[in-house]
Amino acid sequence: DGQICGDVCLRVQDSLDYNLVDRSLVLDLLNKKGVNPIGMEMERVNLDSMENVLERFPLIASAECYKTVDCDVKVKIHSSVPLVRVMPRSGADYMLDSYGRIIDSKICNVQVPVATGYISQSFASGKLIDVVRDIYSDDFWKDQTEQINVDQNGQIEIVPRVGNHIIEIGAPEDVADKLARVRRFYDEALNTVGWNKYSRISAAFEGQIVCKKR
Repeated sequence: DGQICGDVCLRVQDSLDYNLVDRSLVLDLLNKKGVNPIGMEMERVNLDSMENVLERFPLIASAECYKTVDCDVKVKIHSSVPLVRVMPRSGADYMLDSYGRIIDSKICNVQVPVATGYISQSFASGKLIDVVRDIYSDDFWKDQTEQINVDQNGQIEIVPRVGNHIIEIGAPEDVADKLARVRRFYDEALNTVGWNKYSRISAAFEGQIVCKKR
């Protein structure tokens, strides 16, 4: 009884690439809603209110708060990891995180692949984020992918960072397998004939690669 909270100890997971959530941001969010526990009697510290405040911020996926015997409050946060910036023909501009949640691009200025074309929010949070997860599951394609384009029929194209060509994925299905075929084609063909020989490389059809010469 009567003991005072001395500090907020923060642990953030999932933000090693971008460091989007830090101590100053957390304290600012708690201060604005009047639930910063520092200097407050421990019995008056409302952990549920703290968690609710933090989880309403778009860059925080989940928050867990608990008290310690040393009269501190520990805050464990899983931050959102932005995977793609969506800039469809409608004129919208937002990020999608690894959970498929929408984040306002104004509060999240990081370098990620851009998705363009005919993209509704339901398509973005469903099929598109599945495609993006497949891309991120392979370090090569994570680094190689610069842009994802969706045509009016929902077919996927990828603009790579290296090579003056377009990769046709086709339907947003079995993307990991399609990219594996393209990677094998890179290793066994483009490294021999040159990376600028073809204008389009298609993996849309099962078990084959179809190319169009420049």
